[in-house]
Amino acid sequence: MADTAVSPGPTTAAAVGAIRVRDASAPARRQLVRFAFYRVDLAWRRLDPEARRSQLDEALAVLDRHAERLLLRTHTLVGTRGDADCMLWAASEDAERLHQLFRDLNRSRLGGYLVPAY
Repeated sequence: MADTAVSPGPTTAAAVGAIRVRDASAPARRQLVRFAFYRVDLAWRRLDPEARRSQLDEALAVLDRHAERLLLRTHTLVGTRGDADCMLWAASEDAERLHQLFRDLNRSRLGGYLVPAY
């Protein structure tokens, strides 16, 4: 069996760059992403449990409704950060959807107790 030399193929910058070129006729898809960190005002914790549950259920309904139209994840930060209790991660190709989510959350009864951490 004879040894055969194998060429590694083109290695010029032009050849490498050609790999990265995408179809210019296809529009680029971009997402807007927002990380929102909140702490819950201590006054909310002093409300009776039924009021807190009702407000939480209302806010969760807002999040569920918007989760059908954009990427939405919630994370608790209780016990891991002293300056924030929760984080919302939202992403959409449509800025208006992000605006609607945070507008509706702020208008909820719980929204009055959510203080942006930063």
